[in-house]
Amino acid sequence: MAVAKASLSNAPGVRPGHLSSRRRTRLFGAVALALGLFVILPCGVRSAPVDPVVEWQRTLTSALSVSVAPAQLQPPLREWAPGYWWSHYSLANTPRHRQCFGDATALAPLPTACGSFGDPTSAHRVMLVGDSRAFQWLPALDYWGRTRHWRVSALTKANCRPWSNTPYYSGSPGQRTGAPYPSCGSFNRAVITAIATQQPSYVFMTAMRGRTGTTSFESNRDITDGMKQFARLVRSRGATPVFIGPNPEWFASSGVPGDVFSPDCVAHHLTSLQHCVAVGATRQGRAGALEAGYFNAMVDAARSTASVFLSTPDLFCRRRTAVAATAANAQAYDECPMLVRGTLVYLDRQHITREFALLAAPAFSALVDRVTQLPPG
Repeated sequence: MAVAKASLSNAPGVRPGHLSSRRRTRLFGAVALALGLFVILPCGVRSAPVDPVVEWQRTLTSALSVSVAPAQLQPPLREWAPGYWWSHYSLANTPRHRQCFGDATALAPLPTACGSFGDPTSAHRVMLVGDSRAFQWLPALDYWGRTRHWRVSALTKANCRPWSNTPYYSGSPGQRTGAPYPSCGSFNRAVITAIATQQPSYVFMTAMRGRTGTTSFESNRDITDGMKQFARLVRSRGATPVFIGPNPEWFASSGVPGDVFSPDCVAHHLTSLQHCVAVGATRQGRAGALEAGYFNAMVDAARSTASVFLSTPDLFCRRRTAVAATAANAQAYDECPMLVRGTLVYLDRQHITREFALLAAPAFSALVDRVTQLPPG
């Protein structure tokens, strides 16, 4: 040990008697290694990594216990004015996102910049297609692409589902009918061409059910057939289809003045947020959550075409502990908060805010990893 003492005392920049405990440990370890000695030093025990989805479920449970909204809200309360939900959604806060959401007259895929989300330098690509219900997930999928090093393309169009075998509504939000929508068919044909050209590994797709108000004008069988047809087209172009399952929806109760949209309810009940909680997988009273028929139709389409199904209710609603935690179980959820960590979940009855998409992005990314098992790009 004489050598060890000499080495310690002669270490540059070290005065005898002035070594910190950490530096003494490091220096002794280095000297022991030079002498061929094996020294076991104490080290910290790392805890097991936390599942982001499990952590997010805890966040939702915590949000359900909050009665009074915080002073600082996202987006700011002053923006929750009449017409807020559509203008805010259409702009999606950034022109870069907005240009990848075609309006009702768009006939062809959108600018080439719509292929540069996620990691634009990656050679591995995924694509997002569908209507506004697909577009709402672009901020979260962009986050997934940036953190996993996958390039993300987005080709979406207002009111235009990828599966166009059944008529979809056209016109303004207040005049939705089952009338034909010719520009939607043209757009979808161009999307299929883009898939063949860009050759993404996976195509993420989703859309809203065709309906007027809360009344659907198409059967679950028609929906499933349309989804199957489009999934097979995607596969024929060399990509794997990923159905993003429908998210729970918020519906106003009859006879409650002003509570037309979720933001209205939250704004009117800032000190009694439980009033705005969506409950159950079936509509009960004033707030219905997940539409089981549409959810199951999409699950069936995914299974029958060997596609991937990404179940999203875990991002919105607390799971029932008595129900098995299967990935595609429409009855597994009981309550869905409308405000999470001061962030507004919905900007209307069913579309999520960009702020919520970004807040939930880590959990969304974990779900994508789980169902696709894609390696880092």
